[in-house]
Amino acid sequence: MDEKEFEALYKKCREEVRKCIRGRVRSADEEDVVQEAFILAWMKRSELETKDRPVGWIINTAKFKCKERLRDRFCDFTSLEDAEWCLGQEEREHLLLEWVLFLERYLSPKDRRIFLAVCLEGRSLKEVGKMEGISAENVRWRLLKIKKRLRDALLKY
Repeated sequence: MDEKEFEALYKKCREEVRKCIRGRVRSADEEDVVQEAFILAWMKRSELETKDRPVGWIINTAKFKCKERLRDRFCDFTSLEDAEWCLGQEEREHLLLEWVLFLERYLSPKDRRIFLAVCLEGRSLKEVGKMEGISAENVRWRLLKIKKRLRDALLKY
């Protein structure tokens, strides 16, 4: 694929890619994600020529880039202690405080306990269910709802 063919593909598909990622990242980041996906497509254009539908590959790449941005936006608690080489004490404390405030804002006390027990402490669903007086299935269901609520909140954040 030469430069002119790629430019034509970009002009033809750019808006389609953008529509597919709308709502997955902050609107201010949408254009950056689209550009990153097309840059990667340009770098891998020889592979892209063999694809039946290169737009699908670019859209999937853009979706992956959205997930990458969300992951990069917040560190998980377990890595805070291991990240001394990249974060100073003040930055770690600030990030931890930001996470605590974020969880307090978007989760009820019970949901916070469930989320932290399973996702941070690594407890089993059965164990958390006993702790909260609910079934393991109910814990699983609540975790799905909690993760969706947090994902939606992160997109607005």
